[in-house]
Amino acid sequence: MDEHSTVIHCILLIYITDRYKMLTSDTWPTWNGGAQQGCQAILSHTGFLEDVQFGKTKLFIKTPKTVFTLESQRSARLPAIVLFLQKVRFKLCS
Repeated sequence: MDEHSTVIHCILLIYITDRYKMLTSDTWPTWNGGAQQGCQAILSHTGFLEDVQFGKTKLFIKTPKTVFTLESQRSARLPAIVLFLQKVRFKLCS
């Protein structure tokens, strides 16, 4: 294995918690815990806890597939969230 075959993505913990919190009921709709605990809950629920290494403020992701899958799952959840918010807004405005 050469040095170019291993890619590690480094992402801030708070970013992961905020961006992907809708993927588990543990962190959605409100997460009041720490960023690392939120990341652990999200990654445990999605099955990627073994593919990461936690730093103090950053998360190191070993394979790009993890990032792509998290984004795909997020994209799949967004329409339902938008629809819910539209329904709430419609009820409040009528």
